[in-house]
Amino acid sequence: MLDRLYCATGNPQPDGRLPTFGYSNSVVVLRGATGEFIGAVQIPAASSYRPSDVDVDIGGSPTLFDVSGRKLVGIGCKNGAYVTFDATSLEIVAVRQLLPLHRDGTQIATVDPHGPDDPKDIGPVIPNAWSNVIDGENYSGTYSTAAVCTAAGKLFIGLGGNNYHDLSPGIDADSTPFIRALDWSTLNDAWSLDDGDPPRYAIAAQQAENPLYRMGGESGLSVPAVANDVVFMATTRVALYAFSVEDGSLMWADTDNFGAQTGGMSGGYGYCMGPAIAGDYVVAGALAAGGSGGVLNIYTLPAAET
Repeated sequence: MLDRLYCATGNPQPDGRLPTFGYSNSVVVLRGATGEFIGAVQIPAASSYRPSDVDVDIGGSPTLFDVSGRKLVGIGCKNGAYVTFDATSLEIVAVRQLLPLHRDGTQIATVDPHGPDDPKDIGPVIPNAWSNVIDGENYSGTYSTAAVCTAAGKLFIGLGGNNYHDLSPGIDADSTPFIRALDWSTLNDAWSLDDGDPPRYAIAAQQAENPLYRMGGESGLSVPAVANDVVFMATTRVALYAFSVEDGSLMWADTDNFGAQTGGMSGGYGYCMGPAIAGDYVVAGALAAGGSGGVLNIYTLPAAET
């Protein structure tokens, strides 16, 4: 037992680009028994998708896991980054920008654009040179918490933000998956990629029913859950999916039993949150249009592969 608490913090006032003041945009580490301050790890400035990313507070929670006897803490940030650090020394081990880049390392103009949020101009294409100098909130990074699959040595985390902004609603679905599968040691992609520019998960092209890269604005605000070699992911469609932990192939989907978003893919709410696993069941809830405003669905968990 480390007797430590790992607590994520938000942005400061006044806000600004990373690095920010004090212990903002950080994981603060406290002694569990006494509350004594031990240290803090701030999200590195170089990890932002754009140098002009501001309001990059952390939307999810830290995750603690053990890799070859070394305890690591993982944390995702709304600037698009995922960071792991040593749970004892607080040394940063790996940093991964989850949002896609072109093969030559350059940014994609339609990913995290910065500019006027004008309802008369939904999803405008703004040149990278402009977006990189105009301070703006990154709506496309992760608000999620990583789920750990110990048996496979993988992390799974949702991508994409809220879908009520006109500038960058939800996610750039053409280039960005709403869930990332990561090797927990290197943070490299743990599902095979294709030869495209940018690279995408190859299984999505092989499976016509696979939802990755298919629906504009569909994002993974939710927290994935793993059980029996399956990773469950809920989205803003409103939908719940089950993917193979091994390769990302779609095993099952429910896109019909939650209801519609309250205002459409851009300009409304309708998030499916969870899912949660309890015993032999998977549970997911959603805010949907009509009725009393909410729905809770319960499913039977598939048996583990042998």
